[in-house]
Amino acid sequence: MAERPPPEAGPDALVVACSDYRWGRAIEVFCRQDLGLDRWDAVMVPGGVYLLNYPGALPQNYRVGSRMLEFLVRGHQPPLVVLVSHEGCERYRRGLSLPPGRTLKEQQQEDLIKVAQWLRDRFSALEVKAYYAAGDPAQGASFEALAR
Repeated sequence: MAERPPPEAGPDALVVACSDYRWGRAIEVFCRQDLGLDRWDAVMVPGGVYLLNYPGALPQNYRVGSRMLEFLVRGHQPPLVVLVSHEGCERYRRGLSLPPGRTLKEQQQEDLIKVAQWLRDRFSALEVKAYYAAGDPAQGASFEALAR
């Protein structure tokens, strides 16, 4: 049986991602194998960062999402926040009217970058990484790191 960390040990990270069941395992494998995380808090809601990007259109979602993240960052003090959006996200597909010429992927990536900056502005010591996941989550998806 694996040894448990002492109760005072905090999480390695806070992971914010979409709650789509098809992506849960792929995100977990990515966090463990690629990022080397052992334990993390998770905020998994439809669309992941979608919750924090449309305060004018979805003010209640924004208030709940921002309070949730601030609570976890202040309370558990993770050194890292990992933001993940995935290809074909239904929350994005059904929730947005994209301007002509704009792809869903472009919008999701822009939203990831906005939330990463929002977190950095509030918590200057916090490392924030953003990823866009594509491919078949059951067969091995790829996770593209986005520039700061």
